[in-house]
Amino acid sequence: MLQAVEAFQLPPGEAVSIETHEETLFIQRQPQQWVLARVNRDAPACSLQRALCIERNVTMPDQANTWQRWSNAEQESTLRIVPCMADKNLVARPTQPILIPNGRKPYFYVSLPLMYQLYIGNSKRPLIEFFVEKLPLTWFGSNTRRGELCYEIESGLVQSIDELPPAPHRAILEVRVHNRDPEHLSIDKLNLPAQFLPVYRVDGQHYWTCPLTITNEKLTDELSLHYGKSVPCRHEQLQLISEPRMRSEARTILRALEAIIG
Repeated sequence: MLQAVEAFQLPPGEAVSIETHEETLFIQRQPQQWVLARVNRDAPACSLQRALCIERNVTMPDQANTWQRWSNAEQESTLRIVPCMADKNLVARPTQPILIPNGRKPYFYVSLPLMYQLYIGNSKRPLIEFFVEKLPLTWFGSNTRRGELCYEIESGLVQSIDELPPAPHRAILEVRVHNRDPEHLSIDKLNLPAQFLPVYRVDGQHYWTCPLTITNEKLTDELSLHYGKSVPCRHEQLQLISEPRMRSEARTILRALEAIIG
């Protein structure tokens, strides 16, 4: 079972609202169905430094940009909200290009935006999923035929956790880049495989994901990606909130260099 950060028991007719940076989501339980309305705002109103803003017993809007309805023919009353990793890879750009000499293995930290999924009852499939902050799409690849569509994030690679601003809607990722090639490794941007990462809640407050080691293999055009088994930080309480969207039988995966580092 996924671990909800919020769960509500709603009687028929009650609605809740959820604020994102650019829109408000209204979810109402009705007899044998649930209704979602999405209302855009002209200016951002939700602070990205605050926890998820949820209100109960709100009035559904008369007009909305989008309406959706789910007819389940059941009297399920529970609405669950679960944070998870993004449904596409995330591209992070350092403030300045990073040069890693041969044989070096530096650590970096980056904060990854979380998505939120809405579930009804014990359903294993979400009704919808959304970001609190808006992320632009970008193409990562050597040309228009080789590559993939990703989200671009405003978060550079830093070498101290203290350099990351407070972000309750993000999970911290520790990245170690090991350059085993005789040449220097230059990083202008990094394609992070978010769909292979879980989400943990640490000490009931912060979100982390497992560490990622990227190894530039010697005299090849391949990288090996190794996923850790837990979070690298010290903690008193650790709770697995959501599993990775995609799984691999091996914890180490080979990828073309151009698919990860640009």
